[in-house]
Amino acid sequence: MKPCLLFIILLTVFTQQSQSALLFTGDIDLRYRNIDYQKNEFELHLAGISLRKVFADKMGDRLTLFLLAETMRNFKETMVDQVYAQYKGPLGKWKVTFGRYRLPFGLLPNYSTKRLLITTLENETMGISSDNGLQLSGTIKDFDYAFSLSQGVGSTIRQIDVDNNGLLSFRVGYQGVDFEDLRIGISGLTGKVTQEAHNENNVLNKKLLGLDLIKYSGQLVTRGELSLGEENNETLLGIFLGNDYALFPKIDANMGYGLVKVGDHKNTHFLTIGSTINIFAGFQVSIAQKFPIKIKGGANEIY
Repeated sequence: MKPCLLFIILLTVFTQQSQSALLFTGDIDLRYRNIDYQKNEFELHLAGISLRKVFADKMGDRLTLFLLAETMRNFKETMVDQVYAQYKGPLGKWKVTFGRYRLPFGLLPNYSTKRLLITTLENETMGISSDNGLQLSGTIKDFDYAFSLSQGVGSTIRQIDVDNNGLLSFRVGYQGVDFEDLRIGISGLTGKVTQEAHNENNVLNKKLLGLDLIKYSGQLVTRGELSLGEENNETLLGIFLGNDYALFPKIDANMGYGLVKVGDHKNTHFLTIGSTINIFAGFQVSIAQKFPIKIKGGANEIY
């Protein structure tokens, strides 16, 4: 993997029907890459639309229907990333979600991280981010929780001959009144994950534990994640550290470091430095330089 200069334009269109709870959002992610300062690539990285319909009663929101459809990499991959029905109990203490939803694991379990300038570790550690199943979640005082039982299949999986052996995942988070600037979470995942590779289904047996935190310190936001476990009986280690610093009201400086090791055969190691400019609401421009880090002879070399 070569050093890569990345330029991103993210445009979000937001509309809402008045006097109703039907919400429509569309976004486009356009990217330009210069690889090894020689090869240029232009790409429609992602285009997505989402629909949300909320049904309420006298006590507030009760039933939510949600759909997120996406196409990626110049229309090479088209998928329904999320489609679910969610029923919410009194004061949100419990919610039941059925359908295809984002799995409760890791640093940003409720956000589609494909849109981020600096991606987190979910593709390398979990293998999938959304899955079909049933989830119980909610909030109790200073804690939020989510427990999921799902199929363990990715969004572009060839559905022929896929064994649905079950995937268990959970996350418990804390944001206390006395520590409003700190969020911390513990996650777990166990079961089989089926991925598509070279037109075949690749089954990975995973057992993971994760620790994540977000710390707000004035203009600085620090995000960290540690994942440790097994993939097909080989040790898996994932480390992520990211910082966003508000230089000006609409300009952020971004930095991300990531490491994922699986046994002796898989090693993803990178450092990304960039900046994000919020031109106006819904229009964002980002530029970043990604440096792969090669471990050789016991020494780290940026090349």
